[in-house]
Amino acid sequence: MLIELYSPPESRHELSSFDECRAFAATHFPWLQLQVDRRRDFRANINHRTFGSRRLTTAYYTQECRMHYERPIRNHAENGHLKIVWLHAGGMHLSQGGRQCILPSGQVTLYDAGFPYSLHLAPETCLTVLTLPYDTIPDWHLHAARLCARPMANLPCTHTALVAARTLLHGAQLSLADADIILQSAQWLLQHSLLQQLQDSPQPALEPKLAQAHRFIRQHLSNPALSPATLASALHISRRTLYALFQHHFLTPAQYIRWIRLVSVRQALAQPVLAHKSILTLALEHGFNDAASFSRMFKQAFGVSPHQWRHRNLQEAACDTDTQ
Repeated sequence: MLIELYSPPESRHELSSFDECRAFAATHFPWLQLQVDRRRDFRANINHRTFGSRRLTTAYYTQECRMHYERPIRNHAENGHLKIVWLHAGGMHLSQGGRQCILPSGQVTLYDAGFPYSLHLAPETCLTVLTLPYDTIPDWHLHAARLCARPMANLPCTHTALVAARTLLHGAQLSLADADIILQSAQWLLQHSLLQQLQDSPQPALEPKLAQAHRFIRQHLSNPALSPATLASALHISRRTLYALFQHHFLTPAQYIRWIRLVSVRQALAQPVLAHKSILTLALEHGFNDAASFSRMFKQAFGVSPHQWRHRNLQEAACDTDTQ
């Protein structure tokens, strides 16, 4: 399927003062707070292009600059997205979820755009940012803590992907089909790099309270009334403590409950022995209340509808059976 272009072929902004930069941020990124120590001679050049749920941006800042997203805001435009940052010149300090990453020129890192973060850019910093939906990385919520605010490995593969993506900023003559091929290829290469990084790093053990929360959620998935308040009560902790526990893992308790439900339904839909059960029945058995909201959340999380996921997996299972 071709991706639509929602912005002009190139959207360039030459900002000649900090006030212009702050006004630009207030229009395009109202959840972001900008700070500088020296306003004099501050300039920024920003070039971006949007492809459906993806965005590619290059930016250059002449002076030291700090950007903060301090408090989660429901339904802001970048919820559900991760950002991959490639630093070409200058320096950057990224902080998220208690993790710190100092990025020298040439290195790449990423962060979750839906959770609080802080960026500190050195003078004369130039960078490329590729914004992608969570489903770029399978089971993103389970891996975010191991990837965010850490330098990315496999730099040749990562750089190849980002160089390919950057051509789209100057590809006014490209057709939608060509743009789609380039962006999908870049996304596959980045996915390969990130999955390889996960494979090479050990999975840390869950904190005792988080492991206890996970078990409780699994045991009560079918209960539609399962909520953060229920979970806090079961763990004998305050709701504030519960939210702090999950925020360290780039999640709210409600998001974690929903994610476990979605993953469990996805597994059930792929099982041939459950093919006699309707999609709605399986959704209800896992605590969802109605088909419409379930289908919307499923597609947002995994990029396909529940029907498409089930059809594809049952077809593959049938083919495997025929070849045996």
